[in-house]
Amino acid sequence: MNKFFLSSGLTLLCCVLPAQVLPVQANSPVLMAQKGEIARADRLFEAGNQLYREGIRDGNAIPFWQAIELWTRAASIYESAGAVNEQAATLLASGRAYTILGDREKALAAFNRALPLSREAGDRTAEAVTLNNIGLVYNSLGELESAIDYYSQSLPLSQEMGNQVAVATTLNNISDVYAALGEEERTMEYLNQALPLNREIGDRVSTARTLGSMATISQTRGNFPDALSQINDAIALIEALGSDIAPGELSSNHLATVQDYYQLQQTILAQSAQSEQAL
Repeated sequence: MNKFFLSSGLTLLCCVLPAQVLPVQANSPVLMAQKGEIARADRLFEAGNQLYREGIRDGNAIPFWQAIELWTRAASIYESAGAVNEQAATLLASGRAYTILGDREKALAAFNRALPLSREAGDRTAEAVTLNNIGLVYNSLGELESAIDYYSQSLPLSQEMGNQVAVATTLNNISDVYAALGEEERTMEYLNQALPLNREIGDRVSTARTLGSMATISQTRGNFPDALSQINDAIALIEALGSDIAPGELSSNHLATVQDYYQLQQTILAQSAQSEQAL
C-alpha cells in the first residue's frame, strides 16, 4: 500500500456520557445507590480518558493499558447498573486503545461488544463510529472486503447525523482500501468526495493526506500538472501546520510526513521533465 494512503481513523470516543434514565422511583434507596455506582463509573471513565490523552501526547503505551484497566472496571459497573449507552461508550474507548496498541483481536472483541449496545441505545453516532473502527481493524488485517463492508455501513449513518468529520474520515478510509486493491477510479471517486469536506471542516492534516493520495494517483497516470498542483497544496498545508507548533515540539510523524511529501514532489518534477524531453 502506498504510504500516502493513510487512514486518519475516527478519534471520537463518545466521551460525553448521557444521563442514565433509571426505571425506579425517584429518591428511592435503590436509585440513590444506582446513581452512586454510575457516578463512580463516570469517574473511572474520565480517569481513563486522561490516561488515553497522555498516551497520545507522549507516545507511551503504558497509559493506554492503564486506561483500559480503568475502562474495564467502569464497563462492568455500567453493565450492572443497566447503563447501556455508557457501557457501549466505554467499550468503544477500550477498542480504540487496543487498536493503537496493535492488539487487533482484543480491539475487535471490544468493538463487537459495543456495537449491539449502541444499537440498543439508539445512539446512531456511536454506532457509526464503532462500525468505522471495526473497518479500520479489518483494513489493518488485510481483510479489505470486510473493511469496505463496515465502512459502507458507517458512512450513511454519519451522513444521516450530519457528522461531517465522520463522513470525511470514512470516505478517506474507503479510498484507502480501494487504493490497496489497486482500483484507482474508485479511489479517486472517494478522495474527490472527501477533499471538499476536509477543507470545509478545516482539517489540514486530512486535507493534506487526501491531496497526497490524489497526487500519487495523478502521478501514476502520467498527469504530472495535476500531481504537482496537488502535492504542492499538500506541502503548503503541512508546512503551515508545522508553523503552528512550538520549536522542539514537532513530532517524528510530522517530520516524516513532510519528508515524504518533498520526496514525492521531487519525483513528480523529475518525471514531468523527462516527459517533456520525450516530446
